[in-house]
Amino acid sequence: MPCRVTRASHLAVLAILAVLAVPGAAVASSTGGTTPADKASPAASSPSVTGGAAPGGSPATSVATGGNTASRPFRIPPVIRRFSASPRSVVWGGAATTLRFRVESANMTAVRVVLGVRARGSRRVRNVSLGRVRTGRGAVHRWARAGIDPGTYRLSLRVVDARGRSLARAANATITVRVRPRPKPAPGPAPSSDGAFPIRGSYSWGEGFGVDRGTHRHNGQDLAAAMGTPLVSPRRGTVFATGYGAGSGYYVVIRDAESDRSYVYFHLQSGSTVVSEGQSVSAGQRIASVGSTGHSTGPHLHFELWVGGWWSGGHAIDPAPFLRGLE
Repeated sequence: MPCRVTRASHLAVLAILAVLAVPGAAVASSTGGTTPADKASPAASSPSVTGGAAPGGSPATSVATGGNTASRPFRIPPVIRRFSASPRSVVWGGAATTLRFRVESANMTAVRVVLGVRARGSRRVRNVSLGRVRTGRGAVHRWARAGIDPGTYRLSLRVVDARGRSLARAANATITVRVRPRPKPAPGPAPSSDGAFPIRGSYSWGEGFGVDRGTHRHNGQDLAAAMGTPLVSPRRGTVFATGYGAGSGYYVVIRDAESDRSYVYFHLQSGSTVVSEGQSVSAGQRIASVGSTGHSTGPHLHFELWVGGWWSGGHAIDPAPFLRGLE
């Protein structure tokens, strides 16, 4: 007997076929499930910014970058504490300036420190390296102010990296360098027209005028003598300058107005100068002692003879003929 297919049975068969054709992913989605692909794919989660700790316990910051996160260590910058310069008012050529400061840092045991020096009204900054200092403790540095002229200066202390880039907010201080007051001329021995050799004691001739020193030529005559040997003025005149220089050491310059000449003494013994600027001196009057201060390899007198002003409008000449005439 032939089988009759009714309309109802036909629709039931189509419904069963439709259910069998639906993909497993669609069924899972419709039932709120999660496919294995969803569990394995990190791209399915939305980017986020979170804070955490880097390996080893150091602080870190996680930054979202296209679905991936990268950790960067958080650096705490150093801080300069209690920066001071004393005395705040000094005499040009006088005692060194004392710098006191303290650098605090959470992750650096030693830092590089640079002192910036800028004159009032100027944009030019002179940087002086103070070297490496320990953090977490007070530091004291004696600054000789080499090359600093009279005036008011702003001092800026900075912590820098190996490339000279600042790592901390600068600390500032101010100092004033005053011109040394000229004392009233003190009465001295009666002037004499007789000349005197500048060294009162045994000596020997050394390096002469014009010798090539590599970076410059020798401007005077070296006379070797024992430490502390008295030095005297060769002619009567007026003490034009006294002071200390990195290369010259302690020095005295005597101005002879009658001959328009200046007599220059370098490398004097520390504390031996017995004359002051503006004082009148006579030929043979003691002014200081032989020393070895500044750039010197042993006790000697470096003697220069200038025609005209010393450094200002004048020039150095060979002093040997002048000295030979006084022997």
